Amino acid sequence: SQELTVTVDLQNLASYDNTVDNGDGTKGTYIFDKGDYYFALGNGAHDALNNVLAEKGKTTADGMDYNGNADLVYTWSFTPAGGGNVDKTTFAVSRNNVRISNQIPYADFNYYQDNAVTYLSRSNWSGTYPKTYNNVEAPQKMLDDLNGKYYTVKTTDDTSEFTWGRTATSWKFYQMTQADWDDYRWEELLDQMTINESMYMAAFGGPILPGAESIGFEEIQMTENNGNGIVKAFSDNYDPNAPWAIPETDKNAAWNGQVFGASPLLASTFNPDLFLTRGKFVGTESLFLGIPIIWGPGLNTHRHAYNGRNCEYYSEDPVLSGIIAMEFSYGCAQYGLIAAPKHFAFNDQETNRNGVAPFMTEQRAREIELRAYQIAIEAPKYAEEDFGMFGLMTSFSKIGAVECTASRGLMTDILKEEWGFHGYAVTDIFDDTDLYTSCVYAGITGYDLRGSQNFDTTQSLNANNRFRDGSQVDPTPLTADAYKGDATMMQALKDNNKNLLWAIAQCNLMNRYNASTHVVWQMTSWRAAYIAAITVTAVLTVGAVVMYVVSWMKGKEE
Repeated sequence: SQELTVTVDLQNLASYDNTVDNGDGTKGTYIFDKGDYYFALGNGAHDALNNVLAEKGKTTADGMDYNGNADLVYTWSFTPAGGGNVDKTTFAVSRNNVRISNQIPYADFNYYQDNAVTYLSRSNWSGTYPKTYNNVEAPQKMLDDLNGKYYTVKTTDDTSEFTWGRTATSWKFYQMTQADWDDYRWEELLDQMTINESMYMAAFGGPILPGAESIGFEEIQMTENNGNGIVKAFSDNYDPNAPWAIPETDKNAAWNGQVFGASPLLASTFNPDLFLTRGKFVGTESLFLGIPIIWGPGLNTHRHAYNGRNCEYYSEDPVLSGIIAMEFSYGCAQYGLIAAPKHFAFNDQETNRNGVAPFMTEQRAREIELRAYQIAIEAPKYAEEDFGMFGLMTSFSKIGAVECTASRGLMTDILKEEWGFHGYAVTDIFDDTDLYTSCVYAGITGYDLRGSQNFDTTQSLNANNRFRDGSQVDPTPLTADAYKGDATMMQALKDNNKNLLWAIAQCNLMNRYNASTHVVWQMTSWRAAYIAAITVTAVLTVGAVVMYVVSWMKGKEE
């Protein structure tokens, strides 16, 4: 007896057709079919479907196990403007006003070898399933991708337009608090950075960021996991001297934020307001803990019961997952906390997830695995505000034969260009450090390198054991001269630094920044212990070397 209002975002109903010819040399776009669409209420999908069948005049006489209720169905008919059976124009341009087209052709096995595999199709079930493949070999092009041969550093570009270490301006990072993406000061601030500072910032994305003395950006620990709540005790503040820090003597000091039910349980409420409230709760906690970024929520799709991370991922329905994540991130952002969903993308399994190579058509990728991220990042409900997903963690997996971290089609062409993402995009733990150049070109803003600290950004990056000479697939040493003849990489460094710094400038870390902000290293018991251990070890080593030399000399005399 109650009136029900249903609002439907048609973009979430549109299908992706990777064969549409765009007339400009590209293919692929979102389409909408002509016909009747049924929106039904029911106690579960089976009940709702019975109601749709009732609307179409079907009864138990047609084989239904019980009669449906047509009163619980809304029918909507769609005809494309200008006639035709398919609308190819309404969703051909993204909300960021970018033409949509195929960007990850290597996701499809047939990209490497024409007609090598046949994909399951409901329109031709008997002809596509089951199908057995024997003696399938990886073509050389696939092997090159599997081995990380994605980008070759150029040496002859004119890079004179790029400025490093500029002294004509003296902007400091604290002055960029809440600065717009298009603020002219960003370009001048980035020009003040040295090439070494820039390369370090593109390398170390978290949980500890390197400082950049030229812009007053301090080395700082700043991220934490969010499985189902912040996994830290209240007393574990990254800035224990802050006036809001909770001391260990407080009766609530041991409170740990990981107290929520598992993500699938909460998603089963189908309650966006609940997740908005949860985001606000976690955002409040982040202020007490001094955390500006969380690695979460989990936004991969439930593909099977044995994923291993389904407790962190919301659903097998990407639309439900995307809407929930959008609300959660908005709640976090109201308290200056950046939600960085993971694992972008295609993490279908946890066992042996390092390097697993899922293949699929671009249609499948966009309609299932990527759609949840797209909904959350484009944030249509709050498009007029600077709130939403300002962070991201990539997947260990590949897409096709290409590492997700090194897929420019995924990380830049889709994520940044199509969806309009700006912000912090970091790899998972120690992933693909041997592909630094390719990853920077693709669009990541840094690596998750646990335990790294005390950066020396006056040295070349290749002095660090994670990025040393010989460890990179591309043999170019990561010195200050690495990209002196490569304008593409120079621009990639600028873009990545801006994305990271802009995201930080929008978050609660700026509560700690002003004209006098600086870091003071304090001697702690654990630091004194390891310094003492290092000193004792060094003395013993020197003594052992001296005794060895003395022993050798005596032996030689005898």
